[in-house]
Amino acid sequence: MSLTSRIYCLVLLLTAVSAGGAQTFSDLGLMSGSGLVVLPTATIAPPSEFRLQYARVDFLNKRYLGVHTMSLNCGLSSNAEAYIRFTGEQIGTTNSQLGYGFGGKITIPGELPVVRRLSGWIESTMSDEDQHDGFFPVEAFRAAAVATPDSDGVHPTFLAGIASIEHESAPMFGAGVTVTLGHGAQAGLELIEGYLGRNSYQAIGSLAFRVLPNISLHASPGYYSTSSAASWVLTLGITCTTAGIDFKPSAEEKKRDDFMLPSIEEIEKQSKEKHHD
Repeated sequence: MSLTSRIYCLVLLLTAVSAGGAQTFSDLGLMSGSGLVVLPTATIAPPSEFRLQYARVDFLNKRYLGVHTMSLNCGLSSNAEAYIRFTGEQIGTTNSQLGYGFGGKITIPGELPVVRRLSGWIESTMSDEDQHDGFFPVEAFRAAAVATPDSDGVHPTFLAGIASIEHESAPMFGAGVTVTLGHGAQAGLELIEGYLGRNSYQAIGSLAFRVLPNISLHASPGYYSTSSAASWVLTLGITCTTAGIDFKPSAEEKKRDDFMLPSIEEIEKQSKEKHHD
């Protein structure tokens, strides 16, 4: 079975599984940290939700031909998610640069003043190759704190952390925002420094459109700059998820998906009710 056929079968399976679920999730593809764009938000995927993403990144110059990236995300609990990502970077030689990475987020329970959502993000990427001339490093480790002070339809994100690229560490900073354009569309912009190493910069815009209840299409133009090369890029991708896609969920759905730390009064009340029973 070809790779295209496998992807098609997996898309059908995810769509079929999602038919029985009532969950919705509005943080798809845009700033997910899994491959379409790089800056993660503090939002956590619903428990037991699976999300498949595929993207093609084209570097708009002669030397760097492009990157294929595929990732699988999973909501582990109300405050944790994880993902695995595979990349194949075409660098103008007979062999592609193959790499894989593992990442995840853990959010602090409850809401904080001003910041609201705060998560810890960690990612490790590696490759079987010793060295290459592409944009993406063959070995990297990244860790950061991510804050998302949500508002009505506008979701800014701020990131601060450290990136260790091939045993050289440097600070990493990022900021971005997504804007809801309705239940089926969303736009975003992100800026990040240090993700690809010291003196690296990325600026990426994004558009997402829901084409089916559980499938969205993405387009992300941008600019990548590292100490050795720079290029305009264009990313086209698709997201398939077992949770329904709704970029403007109702207040009831938001409250149902959020994980709220119970107060002391609520814990005492629940304890008394159990003791009474």
